[in-house]
Amino acid sequence: MGAHQSTVEAKAEAAGYEARWWRTAGAVRVAGGDVSITLDADKRVGIAEMSLRQVHSDNGRLDLDLPHGVSLVAAQVQGEPIGFETAYGNAAVAHTPCPAQGCSAVLDLRIDRRVWPDDLRQSWIDGSGLWLRVEDVVPVLGLDPERLLYSPVDRAAFALPPSPPGLPPQAFRAAGAVAPKGDWTWTMSLHSAGEVHRFAGATKGPLDFAAVWSPGQDPGASVIHGPARAFQATEISDDVDETSACLQPRLCGAFPVRKIVQAPRNLGPTALHGTVLWMPENEGWDSAGTDPGRAARRHRLAHAMARQRLSELGDLPRRPGSQMIRDGFSD
Repeated sequence: MGAHQSTVEAKAEAAGYEARWWRTAGAVRVAGGDVSITLDADKRVGIAEMSLRQVHSDNGRLDLDLPHGVSLVAAQVQGEPIGFETAYGNAAVAHTPCPAQGCSAVLDLRIDRRVWPDDLRQSWIDGSGLWLRVEDVVPVLGLDPERLLYSPVDRAAFALPPSPPGLPPQAFRAAGAVAPKGDWTWTMSLHSAGEVHRFAGATKGPLDFAAVWSPGQDPGASVIHGPARAFQATEISDDVDETSACLQPRLCGAFPVRKIVQAPRNLGPTALHGTVLWMPENEGWDSAGTDPGRAARRHRLAHAMARQRLSELGDLPRRPGSQMIRDGFSD
C-alpha cells in the first residue's frame, strides 16, 4: 500500500483483497476504547496503542484497514498475546469466542512516515509542523467497500462472483471515522527539537479527530493559519459562526468547532474532525471576501458540518448506500 500502482496492479490488489478477506468477514461491535499516540516529528516515526472495550465479533475476527506507513506489531485479546495476519493493506486479528460482556483487545502499532504516500494526501509529520488526521496514523476498524471492484467486466476478469458477497452493516468501516460510535478517549505526544507537545480529547460519537502544531504558533489559538492569512482567518471564523447558527435548528444543535485550521494545500477536503475544522488552503483561504469564493467556502463549511452530524446521529458504515445518503443529505 502507498507505492505507485498501475491500473492493472490496483485492480489485482482489489480482487485479492475481496478474495482474501471479504468472504469470511462478519459483524463487529465495540463499545469504545482509548488511543495513545507518540510521534517523533524530527525522525517522522512513532508508535500507537489502540485499546478496545467490549468487542463482539460474530466470526471471531477483527479486521483493521492499515493506512500507509502503519503496521500492526502485536495484539492482545483478554490480556493474552494473539496472532494476526496481514495482506492487501488489511490486518486480521482472530480470537476465541468472547464472554457475554465482550472481549478487551489491545493493538500495538508502529508508524513510519519517512516515505511519503504516492498520492501525497496523508498527514504531514515533520519538524516543520504537524497536520494530522487520525485516519492516517491509526487503523480503521472494519472492511472498506470502496476498495472492491464493481464493474462486471473487471469482476469476470479476476474470476470474482458477479457481485460482492453481502455483509452485515457492522462488518464495514465507519463513514468518516476510524471506529463506530462509542465512548472514546485519545492522547498524543509530539516530540520535536527536545520539546514535547501534548494533545487529548474524548467523544461519545464515531472516533475522529485531528491535531495541528507548528513552531511559533500558539497551541491554544482558536484559528491556526499562515502569516499571510490573518484577514481570511477573521472572515472564516465569522463564516463558521454564521453557518453553524444557520444549521443549528435544522440539524439538532450546535457544532462544537473549537479550532479552525489552515491545512496544507490539497491535503484532503474541508471536514470537521471532532472539534477541529480542517480547511486546506485551496478550499477557502484564497477568497478575498466579496468574490464567489466566499459563497463556495460557506457551502463547503455547511457540507462538512452536515456530514459530521449525520455520521454521529446515524452511526453510518461506509457502504455505497449509506455514502449516498451522507453525501446527498449534506448537499
